[in-house]
Amino acid sequence: MTQTSSNWNTWLLAIRPRTLPAAAAGVIMGSALAWRDGYFRWDAFLVCLLVALLLQIGSNLANDVFDFERGTDTAERMGPTRVTQAGLLTPSQVKYGMAVVFGLAGLLGLYLAWIGGPVIIVMGAAAILSAIAYTGGPFPLGHYGLGDVFVFLFFGIAAVAGTYYIQARFVSAAAWWMTIPPGLIRRHVGARCWPQRASPRGWSRASAFSSGASTARAAWNRVRPRAGARPCWCCSWPGSY
Repeated sequence: MTQTSSNWNTWLLAIRPRTLPAAAAGVIMGSALAWRDGYFRWDAFLVCLLVALLLQIGSNLANDVFDFERGTDTAERMGPTRVTQAGLLTPSQVKYGMAVVFGLAGLLGLYLAWIGGPVIIVMGAAAILSAIAYTGGPFPLGHYGLGDVFVFLFFGIAAVAGTYYIQARFVSAAAWWMTIPPGLIRRHVGARCWPQRASPRGWSRASAFSSGASTARAAWNRVRPRAGARPCWCCSWPGSY
């Protein structure tokens, strides 16, 4: 394996491709509603999708490096490899990559602000700050049980309603309702997986650990059918047309 190939595989590991569909889901749902209501724009959809993917990648890199620096990711950690903890990339390299990714997201966000107005700049800045603060900074949200709230806000409300707003310049009732499934599913994916994958040192404060892995799995089993039924209910609701 060449050095270039090895570096590429390391960065591919760092960005965690398996997490990207969750970032795309809300944008696709919001754009599908905009298409149904006659407001769909290809340019807005594609840029929203790119921004969502970049924000997810940046969040993954931030999580990788800040959990290592905080001592949460240690040799005892279970689950997928984290590149900083494994020594595959240095903290400065990961932080540089994170800055590049968030910078690209910000530049693309300016185009969305040109379409949707200044509120999009506020949403974008909040998304970047929350992605960093999830495990970084003096008060990491994910370590104090607040991560779930922000996951719901950005994977649900911002992704679906924000995408719809950029294309339609308002948010329909159906779009508001459709923010619930991706927000709930993404929140409970984390609750279901983290107790099995994190290091013991990182368990104490995340909300999924306050009641244990069995309770987190039970919550996941409850939310799946409800979240799955919500899109069908919304699309059949007369007030959504």
